[in-house]
Amino acid sequence: MNSLLGEFTKKLGDRWASLLALPGLLWLAVASAAVTAGHAHAFDLGRLRDRLTAFVEDPSHRAAGTALLLIAAVLLGSAVVGQAMSAGGRFVVWWWDRAGGGLLSGARSNRRRRWNAHLSIADGPTATAAEIAKHSTRADRICVIEPDRPFWIGDRVRAIHVRTLRIYHLDLSVTWPRLWLVLPEATQTALARASEAWAAAARLYAWAVLYGLLALAWYPALLVAAAIATTAQLRARRTTRDLADLTEAAVDVHYRELLELLGRSPGAGLDPGHGPELTGWFRRTRWDPASPLYE
Repeated sequence: MNSLLGEFTKKLGDRWASLLALPGLLWLAVASAAVTAGHAHAFDLGRLRDRLTAFVEDPSHRAAGTALLLIAAVLLGSAVVGQAMSAGGRFVVWWWDRAGGGLLSGARSNRRRRWNAHLSIADGPTATAAEIAKHSTRADRICVIEPDRPFWIGDRVRAIHVRTLRIYHLDLSVTWPRLWLVLPEATQTALARASEAWAAAARLYAWAVLYGLLALAWYPALLVAAAIATTAQLRARRTTRDLADLTEAAVDVHYRELLELLGRSPGAGLDPGHGPELTGWFRRTRWDPASPLYE
């Protein structure tokens, strides 16, 4: 037991250092440099060097007690910043999933209009094979189902539930905890890594905002924030696609296994059946086919 707790503590410490402490320390360092340099001396490295030298050589900072307090303050500050960015990442995920009211309604309407325009051409009676392929691909790039979110990421995550409901008549939100129990360890590991990569991309957006705030004191911080935001966007789209594809693949491959463990005989077609029955069972209510869960 002691060895198990020791290993867990070690892994937890490594995780804290990588996710919270190190990014937080870096931000504190940049923030200190930004406040010291200011707009007037944005790229004056000599000024930063002189200020740092003066701080280190200050006799009041050499006392052991003062040094320990400074180290503790820096570590605590880095942890606070890291925790704040973790919360910021959760806010970004919530923002992605917003339905698009208010200021975001225009973005949602624009995506839906473009999606319908491409599909109308692809489904037209005079459309050639090349036009069908081209406009169907362009529609899928906007969204694999009819858009209902202002952002591609929110719609791609929503599509996991919608497509599972349409294909299997199964509510994935209540089925997933049961399905997770039958997934092989390798599949669980792959999904956990994909989920963590997706969450990390969301946190990267929060870091971009935090670095952008430093532009109030040091305008080059805008360049740093823009670079981080660009990286976050690229990672977010890639990790969203990976997580969605893995989740849907897990349902496709292991749904029959779940049915058999629950004492149900899967059908012979692509849809093994029992979706409405299981949805009602898992929700502890009666399934009403006339009231779809996702419109």
